[in-house]
Amino acid sequence: SIDNIDLESFLRQHLNEENTANLKRIEYDVPTIMTICSKMREQLLSEPSLIEFGAPIVIVGDLHGQIRDLQRVLDRFSDGKTHGCLNMRFVFLGDYVDRGYNSFEVVMTLFALKLLFPNCYGLLRGNHETRSLNRIYGFYHEIRERFQDLDTAEEVYLRINDVFDCLPPSALIGGKILCMHGGISPHLKSLDDIRSIQRPIGDLTNNSLMADLLWSDPAAGVPNGMFTANSTRSQSVYWGPEAVEGVCKATGISAVVRAHQFVAAGAAFFADRRVISIFSASNYNAEIRNHGACLHVDEKGRVTIKSFFTFLFSDVMNKDDEMALHDAYLKDDSWLAQAGGEKNLDDTVDPNHNSDSSNNSP
Repeated sequence: SIDNIDLESFLRQHLNEENTANLKRIEYDVPTIMTICSKMREQLLSEPSLIEFGAPIVIVGDLHGQIRDLQRVLDRFSDGKTHGCLNMRFVFLGDYVDRGYNSFEVVMTLFALKLLFPNCYGLLRGNHETRSLNRIYGFYHEIRERFQDLDTAEEVYLRINDVFDCLPPSALIGGKILCMHGGISPHLKSLDDIRSIQRPIGDLTNNSLMADLLWSDPAAGVPNGMFTANSTRSQSVYWGPEAVEGVCKATGISAVVRAHQFVAAGAAFFADRRVISIFSASNYNAEIRNHGACLHVDEKGRVTIKSFFTFLFSDVMNKDDEMALHDAYLKDDSWLAQAGGEKNLDDTVDPNHNSDSSNNSP
């Protein structure tokens, strides 16, 4: 517990699906939120901008306020005796807020997990963990609905965004898999470039590397397969396979795992499987009724895509795609070679079909 807050029971409240089923919301008291936010800032600023983890670990993509998908991912690794949130390490790739109905619950669940188990949880920053987006796309509106008093709502909103300013942009798994929300950057020449990013960062316009890590996208047809201006988002860059190759060589990594784009199957490959895009908000697109997915990396470095589908207001069907890409990836870069079994996954990520392009938003 911290400062008289029983964080364990606070977390249990969020893991209990009955508390958030059928568009229910948990009620919060403001002092608890303020204390959690100040402890989170301290914790995040005590850690580097490139956080490092070993395997086994689970990597989770965009959640966009869908608490059911977060509960589903955490519960997925339960063993009957111990809840999955205690059984596994997790890295979350950002976009916790906006669009969904329970952004506040998603954020508070993740903050509680990070404070209780700081060495087992990595929370990266997504482009929606910025005021310029989350004031417009739902999070601010949700806080206004929850805290009727305008001054209180404003204070809560600002305090949570102060925490977002401290979130690291990137994580390194097993020394070989580089994770971020958006993607690579022409400014990324070595991992020390990420380590040297000073936080907190309120305004991304003064930090091109940080902006690219949160905003950039892979694309087919980029000139020379390198970098070009990102016309869809009107900021940052697109990058092609040669850019991926260059960053892998320069930094010594084998693979990139990122989120940031809607993927109907939950996961998609790019650049000869050196890049995996992961999207964890299931049923995000009502017309497609998409699956969400997370990646499990085992102690041998074998990567498995776990896909799931959450029905609105009802129970859930789980589907494992058990897609082992290779056994010994940490020792051998050839794990990224062709592997069978991913027939439902796109080999390229379509830059025009991303999670932020519906309703022409950034």
